[in-house]
Amino acid sequence: MLAMLLADDRERYVIPALDRAQVTEVDAGLFIDGIEVNPRGRGSKNIKSDDYPQRWFCRPIPHPPAPDPAAARLEARRHAEAIGAMVTRRSTRRSGFASPKGD
Repeated sequence: MLAMLLADDRERYVIPALDRAQVTEVDAGLFIDGIEVNPRGRGSKNIKSDDYPQRWFCRPIPHPPAPDPAAARLEARRHAEAIGAMVTRRSTRRSGFASPKGD
């Protein structure tokens, strides 16, 4: 799995993405463990990277339940499709990170 935190524009990473992410549920929230991979160089034959183990703690914020289960499923599907499209398209988010001020 890949874990990422995107800026409000859904294009730029706020912090580097985690590869090989694993989610562990704890009483107060979730731990997401993975590897931050920072590639070095542009060679396609001998790819080198700096790998850093990371652990994120997340506290989910519940939102009110949808009144209609069918509408909730439709909303979840649209959300999943939007995430899938965002992850697979080539964008500028890989070139830099969003500033805390949203610049």
